[in-house]
Amino acid sequence: MKKTDQRLVDDVKKYGCHIVKVFDNKGELPDFAYSVGVFHSFRQPEIVVFGLDLNLMQDLINNIVRTVKSGTAIVVDKPYAGFLCDYNCVFRLVDKQHYSELFGYAQWFYKSDDFPVLQCFWPDKKHFFPWQEGFSQPLLRLQPFLF
Repeated sequence: MKKTDQRLVDDVKKYGCHIVKVFDNKGELPDFAYSVGVFHSFRQPEIVVFGLDLNLMQDLINNIVRTVKSGTAIVVDKPYAGFLCDYNCVFRLVDKQHYSELFGYAQWFYKSDDFPVLQCFWPDKKHFFPWQEGFSQPLLRLQPFLF
């Protein structure tokens, strides 16, 4: 097993998940981060976030996972406070057609695509989400709709 693969497995055993940070040097997608192991450890969906600083996305996912560890299930379309400073986050279920392109490491871990993923959406500075009228147009490309 490669060292990076072993680290993922060890992190899932120790922390319940591993965070994969993806820098898209081709410019086709915004940078993103996702969890691997949340479904295995807590029977809750994996989390993916797009378009923020990679370290901030890692912190955001860790905040969400702490909540999941405490027994709180994340509900689709419900606003959640406390994960990202003074902004609410909303979650939508990712369509499996995106798994092969985006979640290869999770597919390796689960040996299939038999795991759910929730996309965490963040609002603009006026607290509008990408699907709402008034959302900042330049930010639209940072959060692809995977639902």
